[in-house]
Amino acid sequence: MDLVSIIKSEICRELKKQMIYTNGNLKYKSKKISYRRSGIFLKIFTVAFDVPEGMKKVLLEVSEVVTKALRYSILHCHDMKVTLTGEAMAASTSYSLYKAPIVHSEYS
Repeated sequence: MDLVSIIKSEICRELKKQMIYTNGNLKYKSKKISYRRSGIFLKIFTVAFDVPEGMKKVLLEVSEVVTKALRYSILHCHDMKVTLTGEAMAASTSYSLYKAPIVHSEYS
């Protein structure tokens, strides 16, 4: 597998490792997380994120991709900003608690 095909999954995996439930405040606030990687050339960046050549910033919707299940709720990421400065790529986002609605069945 080449770098272009794994770069998005690597970012999501590394951000997901940082998502930690600390307390209920995440229901009302979000916590910032980021990931950095060097050795990313502009050509790799444009192909990996499907952006026009020369573009060095992209905003990705990752709320459905980067989630972490808890017992009664889910931690989910907000839109992720990815930038390229020289050969250094930085991805940043924030995450918060999504409390799933309680569903009552007719048999409960």
